[in-house]
Amino acid sequence: SSHVGSTNEILEPIFNNGVVLQCCLRVAAMPAGATMKKLRTTNIEEPEVDFRVLRFTCHDSSMLSSLGKHCKEMRWLIAQSYDSTPIDICVIVDKQVMASPEISVHCNSKLVYPKAKLAKDFTWRMPFRGLIQGIHVTDYFEIRSEYMLGDFWFPATINLQRADGTFQVTVKIPDGSGKFRTTDFPVVRAESLREAQTKLPVAVPSCALVLSVPVANPLHATINVARDGVASEMITHFFNRPTPSPPNGIEKPPGADPKVSFNISKDRKIITADVGYFTLEHFLS
Repeated sequence: SSHVGSTNEILEPIFNNGVVLQCCLRVAAMPAGATMKKLRTTNIEEPEVDFRVLRFTCHDSSMLSSLGKHCKEMRWLIAQSYDSTPIDICVIVDKQVMASPEISVHCNSKLVYPKAKLAKDFTWRMPFRGLIQGIHVTDYFEIRSEYMLGDFWFPATINLQRADGTFQVTVKIPDGSGKFRTTDFPVVRAESLREAQTKLPVAVPSCALVLSVPVANPLHATINVARDGVASEMITHFFNRPTPSPPNGIEKPPGADPKVSFNISKDRKIITADVGYFTLEHFLS
């Protein structure tokens, strides 16, 4: 975390094939003694990182008395996968002094940016990383040893993608007699791997939610989805509603998927179900 004086500099982790590169991101001034922590990358157990906006609200003090006079609250409820707990991002703008409004930012009820005036545009990133394709597929990849001279690649199977972006790999290495011996490598960086068929380097899917609050007009706070090599998209492009409606509501992880059971007679002439006609018709709609 960074302790802040007049100007705050945050080192955000940027991942390139599992290797952490650091870049300096300047954000708005924060009160002396305040602390802002960089976020760890959230790993998603899916090959594609995608988002769904479940709800967006914008309230002022006339709607929420807890906000206080001259305050406005913007809140996004965003799910990064179907079975995950949604992310709650909240920006509160205090317009008591119109020339220099104050903002505060919370994520899942945790303070991200304490209430303070903006000196410049505020930017905050929440990074995500998905699973690569081909995990557990025998010899789907090839590995090059970092300690051998020459461009030698050996058949490899990725058994596990670790939370830090490295991999646990089983490698087939020639034993000199025309056969192979298998060796386990517990930690392998992505740049040492490639796909066996295409010879392309391993591409770890990653993206980030980027909250931007302009100093000129904090009420126009926006969230974008930033992906590697792709133009960022406004989060408003990701509004949707899950169908059928989750039994636990959209703010909690869903329960078991609805099921219909059928029983077929031995002569295969009669089929009975544990629900009625209208329930079955709705289930299939």
